[in-house]
Amino acid sequence: MWSERFCFLFLIFYVFTPVSNLNAGNETTTQQAPSESVARDLLYSQQWQKSPHANHKLANEINSGAMANPSNAKCLVCHTSQGFIQWAREGFTPFRSAVNSSGGGFMPTILEDETALAPTCIACHDPQTEMTKGTGGNDPMLRLKSKPRALLGGFKIGNVGRGAICMVCHNNGQGLTNDATTPVMKSARAPHKANQADIFMGENFFFVKTGNPAYHVNAIYNTCTACHMGSTYKQRHPTDHSFQATFEICYACHKEFDPMDVKYSVLWGLETLKATIDTAITDFAQTGIDAGKFRLLNMNEDEKVEKDYTSFSEGRISDVNIRYLYERQVIEVKVNGKSYLTSLDVIESKGFRLLDSVQGQIIAKAAWNLFMIDKDGSFGAHNHKLISEVIKETLKKLEETDFKVIVPLPN
Repeated sequence: MWSERFCFLFLIFYVFTPVSNLNAGNETTTQQAPSESVARDLLYSQQWQKSPHANHKLANEINSGAMANPSNAKCLVCHTSQGFIQWAREGFTPFRSAVNSSGGGFMPTILEDETALAPTCIACHDPQTEMTKGTGGNDPMLRLKSKPRALLGGFKIGNVGRGAICMVCHNNGQGLTNDATTPVMKSARAPHKANQADIFMGENFFFVKTGNPAYHVNAIYNTCTACHMGSTYKQRHPTDHSFQATFEICYACHKEFDPMDVKYSVLWGLETLKATIDTAITDFAQTGIDAGKFRLLNMNEDEKVEKDYTSFSEGRISDVNIRYLYERQVIEVKVNGKSYLTSLDVIESKGFRLLDSVQGQIIAKAAWNLFMIDKDGSFGAHNHKLISEVIKETLKKLEETDFKVIVPLPN
């Protein structure tokens, strides 16, 4: 309901604002007939409602989380229209270290309950600016385009055209995470979902050289929007607002191989990588049980961590399953046939916390790489060369490590 209401108000403003006001200072633009404009924008609205952006329920859940814990207010900038507009007007400046901090930086205003809007038309487009000529007619100006800037993922983007407004939110959001910046993982954190810019720009992986952007960065006009808003990247002004891209788009350029082969090779690599991580965790945990010292903090049915450790001095580890849960690395595991859910950073084997061991660091970094690739969701299309190398090098690191021998990290 909110989506239809908000986009309708946007259309009313757009269609019936005088042309002189809309085009002030821009002599190259023209105004469409209102009937054509309404039909086009209603089509855009219908497309948008099929996109992952059209999630007002999630927007209000995140706002409720910020009401309960104000430090979560920063999430509003990408998950609500109101937060994104506030951030855009501040020039997409970095966040303050704390909500009530008097230092520099930005923190969005927490909204009233049940008033949050998902990213709608006016999140990305500013209806009060001049119009720009597009394939379907005149488009309200994007709030960000082309300007080089640092992202929350800790790296910079250059001239990426209209894709810049996508990348400010579609990144890992946790700063640089690689062998140089994070030699030791202190917690079992996992990347934020929708980390496409990281993959595109070749950032935030372990066991490989980072900072090598995909070939597509310089080869494709307007980067993200070229493939995700058109049937072929050659459309100079693509307009599909469902933002769905398929591997069929790849055929427009890639005649020398079948793009679906890329997808299936990455899927096979991810399955192999996950299975290898599961085996490594099994060996690590079973070593502790065999020594009479293994314990974990279990999560209850509400996924809240219990206060007391559950200890095991004998038995069998089975059915280990590494998985992603709220930006954390967790495992489902059976010990002596009973099921548990626990985070990687609250597992202890032979008296050592997993992250306090050499073997545990390799497991956690391998799982980070796994989730970076998985949560990108492109199956290698965004940067196949990098993804293939990450899978290869991560598997190599896991396979050359003996996880039945637990070595503590040096002090």
